[in-house]
Amino acid sequence: MGLSSSVYGLASIVGPALGGLITDNFSWRWVFYINIPIGIIAMLFILFTLPNVKNEARNETVDLPGIIVFVLAIAPLLLALTWAGDEYSWLSIQVIGMLVFSAAMLVLFTIIEKKSSQPIIPLKLFQNSIFSISSLNMMLLSGILVGIVIFVPLFAQDILGTSAAGSGAILMPMMFSMVVSSALCGGFISKTKKYKLPSIFGCLSYL
Repeated sequence: MGLSSSVYGLASIVGPALGGLITDNFSWRWVFYINIPIGIIAMLFILFTLPNVKNEARNETVDLPGIIVFVLAIAPLLLALTWAGDEYSWLSIQVIGMLVFSAAMLVLFTIIEKKSSQPIIPLKLFQNSIFSISSLNMMLLSGILVGIVIFVPLFAQDILGTSAAGSGAILMPMMFSMVVSSALCGGFISKTKKYKLPSIFGCLSYL
């Protein structure tokens, strides 16, 4: 997990800076076009390098009802939060309808996952307090991180008047520290089997 977080952090360092340079020198459209060759290379890498692992449990089925209902629960929620206060008011029928539909789908998703033999989210995991607290913690910290990554560059461009490349470079110190700390914490937890101390320091670092 530490190495995976390091990869994300490295991409977060290179991505904004490279995206700013591409936007300044070419066009914002190339920020999306550049993902096409990278995606093709990643697919070829997966196709020719990953081992072919056979699943012995061939009678198991994919939880398609759970996947579909989960999408139906999340998509309206995102639309409601996007529309509210901008396209429509918080008390509009569109926003409230989306929130009610999302809640209903979430209840249905819970029922499906309880009955499924191969649920995409095993609800028994939430009986483990470590898993539940860690999931809640990651949700809150991820919200903070995404907010920083999105709004700090916008503030730098719109308020401070920096270029797109400059706004991307602003985040590099934070992301570089994330790469280093993720790798170090992953190794520390693997060797000592102690996870509380890195978690506490990680939460304090966002303050």
